[in-house]
Amino acid sequence: MSLVNVAYAKGDQAAIDKLILEFGQDPEAINREGIAQLRRRMAEAEQEIAIQKAGELYNLMVTVNEAKEIGGDPIGDLTKHIMQQISERKIELETIRQRRAVDVTC
Repeated sequence: MSLVNVAYAKGDQAAIDKLILEFGQDPEAINREGIAQLRRRMAEAEQEIAIQKAGELYNLMVTVNEAKEIGGDPIGDLTKHIMQQISERKIELETIRQRRAVDVTC
């Protein structure tokens, strides 16, 4: 059962399936209650995986990976865009400071 718990914690469906097959071939290895518990945990793992795949972070990961496959660098592009916006805001801030300095001296 400890192997199942580890596989479940990792969300490793393949390992869980393998353990079910292995234990299913050895009737001494696991009883009916254990099999039922394995099936419940497997269903829980499948549900958790489905929830994660429906989330924004998973979708972002898929998008990034797809862009990388075609030679893109979405994280690098985003970084450049953000740095450009920061530079533009710094220029705007400096312009505002200079105008205020002129207004104060007048």
